[in-house]
Amino acid sequence: MKNLLLFIVLAIVFAFCQAHTKRRNTSKQNKDILIGYLDFKLSDSISKKYTKKSNSTNIKMSGCDKWTLEEKDFAGIMQNMKESSYTVMYLNCEILPCYYKTKITNDSVTYTMSVYLGGFITISSEREQLFFLTEEENDLFISVCDEQEQKE
Repeated sequence: MKNLLLFIVLAIVFAFCQAHTKRRNTSKQNKDILIGYLDFKLSDSISKKYTKKSNSTNIKMSGCDKWTLEEKDFAGIMQNMKESSYTVMYLNCEILPCYYKTKITNDSVTYTMSVYLGGFITISSEREQLFFLTEEENDLFISVCDEQEQKE
């Protein structure tokens, strides 16, 4: 009976250690993923989110149900993006009901990064919010935010 109890305790401790090691390794991997903006890199895992106005119909019609990003997709994601303003983003980008959210850092400051299917990214803190638009076709997004269309 003592051997069985000892075996169960050891199995639980082993399972806990495995889970902790996996979490720690994922965190280390994230810190190596540079996003292509200054020296910022992922500092947290990514999670898919939906806007408050989303429902099953607009999620399916927009393609949000099939849109998936992995942490490796964040490597260099901002290299071909242009910094913009909220107004330009709102006028030129498709506002769809889904996005991915994570934290990024440059080891001195941490921001929240949101990547939207409609071809734009926001980076925000308590003090500021930055907007970045796609400038060319990209397989990670459903569309390009095209300022030229609005100017004509």
